Amino acid sequence: MRNIFIYYILLILICIFPICISAQKPIHIKGYILDIHNNAIEAAHIYTSDSTELTFSDHRGYFEIGMQVSNLNIKRLNISCVGFNSKVCDLQGGSSDSLIVIYMEPATEFLQEVDITQKTISNSGLKNIGLLSKDLLISPSGNSIETLIKTLPGVSSRNELSSQYTVRGGNFDENAVYINGTEIYRPLLMRNGQQEGLSVINPDLVEKVNFSSGGFNAKYGNKIASVLDISYKQPKEFEAGISASLMGASAYVGSRHNNFTQIHGVRFKKNTSLLKTLDDKGEYNPTFLDYQTHLNWSISDRSKISFIGQLGRNMYKFIPKSRKTYFGSYLNAKEFNVHFSGSEKDLFQNILASVSFAYKPVAHANIRFRTAITNTLEEEKYDITGQYRLSDIAIDGSKNSDYAIGTYHEHARNRLQALIADIEHSGDIQIKNSHIEWGIQYKNEYIKDHLREWKMQDSAGFSIPSSPDKVNVSSNIKARNNLSTNRFHAYILDRLTWQNTSGYWSFTIGSRFSFWDYNKEFLFSPRANLSFTPEKFSNLHLYASAGIYHQSHFYKEYRDTINNQGNITVRPNSEIMSPRSIQFTAGLDLDFHISTKPCRLSSEIYYKALDRIIPYEINNIKITYAGKNMGSGYTTGIDLKLYGEFIAEADSWISLSIMKSEERISNKWYSRPTEQKVNLSLLFQDYLPNNPKYRFLLNANIGSGFIVYSPNGNRESGHFRTPVYKRVDCGVSREIVKGKDKLMQKAFFSPFKSICLALDFFNIFNFKNVNSYYWISDIQNHQYAIPNYLTTFQINLKVSAYL
Repeated sequence: MRNIFIYYILLILICIFPICISAQKPIHIKGYILDIHNNAIEAAHIYTSDSTELTFSDHRGYFEIGMQVSNLNIKRLNISCVGFNSKVCDLQGGSSDSLIVIYMEPATEFLQEVDITQKTISNSGLKNIGLLSKDLLISPSGNSIETLIKTLPGVSSRNELSSQYTVRGGNFDENAVYINGTEIYRPLLMRNGQQEGLSVINPDLVEKVNFSSGGFNAKYGNKIASVLDISYKQPKEFEAGISASLMGASAYVGSRHNNFTQIHGVRFKKNTSLLKTLDDKGEYNPTFLDYQTHLNWSISDRSKISFIGQLGRNMYKFIPKSRKTYFGSYLNAKEFNVHFSGSEKDLFQNILASVSFAYKPVAHANIRFRTAITNTLEEEKYDITGQYRLSDIAIDGSKNSDYAIGTYHEHARNRLQALIADIEHSGDIQIKNSHIEWGIQYKNEYIKDHLREWKMQDSAGFSIPSSPDKVNVSSNIKARNNLSTNRFHAYILDRLTWQNTSGYWSFTIGSRFSFWDYNKEFLFSPRANLSFTPEKFSNLHLYASAGIYHQSHFYKEYRDTINNQGNITVRPNSEIMSPRSIQFTAGLDLDFHISTKPCRLSSEIYYKALDRIIPYEINNIKITYAGKNMGSGYTTGIDLKLYGEFIAEADSWISLSIMKSEERISNKWYSRPTEQKVNLSLLFQDYLPNNPKYRFLLNANIGSGFIVYSPNGNRESGHFRTPVYKRVDCGVSREIVKGKDKLMQKAFFSPFKSICLALDFFNIFNFKNVNSYYWISDIQNHQYAIPNYLTTFQINLKVSAYL
């Protein structure tokens, strides 16, 4: 109950959007907060010994505190930042105009926990969002990094089983993901979250997370929606950990020996218990495995070689037995019953190897070379027969009549192989207040796609579509494509920084160039970012960006279809052009405090003008493209986020996104499939007042529905919105620390530095969320949409131990 007033304050602040904060008094204390490697520490809390004044360090580590003249007798500053040991700085009676430098050491008491503060936007257009402890994060999919991303403004998700997310009206394929500079590719054949398994990102290995929902600079290209830039860590000493839960296990080990560092991680996932809460009953046998390594060898003070390797093997086996789904309203309730025979067996395998070499010829310049190869193998095999009955249910619970009775058979033998190899040179140089970056890349993409799938459906003994002289299948798709293409990318940008009497300025301007030999398309993408921190209001940060972005096609996006009397042949379209987005963004970050509790309000407005759109439809996580440029459109909206340490050392935030996204096809306007008009997310932390080792985390989300199209309909008459998506997950945890808990004195536990016990409660209100629909037809070809409900309430127990 003690937090009820905090919720009201959060909602009021979001609604009234406060920007009127009392002006700072003349600044008397200035300085920098740095780590032991002379890197700036951003968003550290600096406050006076009597807690009357508080401020944050900015992205340079710089801070200023304004105080009343009567307070100049204060002799100490307190500095704290999650992930570092707190520090007290004695001013020793120095001049109030002195510039001080404060060094902070990384905390080692709580392993796996680093700063999660939403930090000031950088002039790259990306924000360093940091991490929650992976032991605290509640993730039904097992992919905690993506779970954290989904709580940010502008980001939405419709499926807790999947790591995929949409950003500001874009789809899953429009999000770029990098690990230490190497681009990551998402599977092409995957149809639903049950198949997905483990994402490529291993949370045990992650050191830093940068994310942008738009307005990123020319260094990041090829996608038009967002950038997720992951950096894997280099251990400073020996570290290891192991975790186990009802849905899987993971382990990692890292060490440093002279100039060589290594870290290895292995993960296993088997979420059978969660899948059993779905309407489709049967024998689920998913097995997801992943191994990754990050190696670094510092040859000298000026040169270093790094290697990242990954081997992932996700297997999904399912023998369906039956399904019973209730849907409709109280006065128009329906029941859908299916009895199955057959099975499904899918394989998604990924191998990644990346080698990079970095050299520092002079103190203010760096040059880098990187080469990577990604090999993916995807197989879908299923033969499933379903005998279904769709019935009307009376108010008293009895069945009145059957709407449709029939049988369907689905068959697939799909196999896709992809081999992507690239080589890249990049570098940067600092010349006074100008930081110049450049890069050039060559990439070859080889695709081998063999597709064969069909579906037969009959109602009351008649095949659909009905024919008097033959048996028809309702869909028949085939493909046999072998394709090798080459791409060339280059970028150059200049980042200027300066400071004058008005404040601190940063301006980045650059361009990206691309050429694809398959359609002979040359792309030019100029971009600019401007940020400003006023001298008199150092707690306010303003920024704006503008630029042209292109969605460089990957294979699935430029597959065209040829329909010959229901027989569909898939082939690549060599005349397709890359969709283009002209984007404008403007925003602010405002630091303030409620009482002594630090808070930050972030707001961003944006507008995207879209052309050369390739229309698509989304079913679960499968995206089906039209294969042609067919229209134009726009997306506009506002994102708001309130972050605060409302409970000491427990960061929380609330995000609100409002948007509108439409496309114009054949001179008519339609809502885009990813238009989620309103989305609200909350991540809240708390702990017992007298015992902070007992922690609580709440993750809540509510968002308006997405557009769904019927198979035989069109954008004008055959679409509707899914119901509102709403979900609340929570978790409790207890950390047991060596030197503070008696349990750790026992011989069995003595090797461990800390142990964490966590209990997660998924979907605590048991909401029945709809992700997609299964479509059936009767003999008159009337279509019925059967909702595919997502997971219901489930409990998961986790145990983690760290050496």
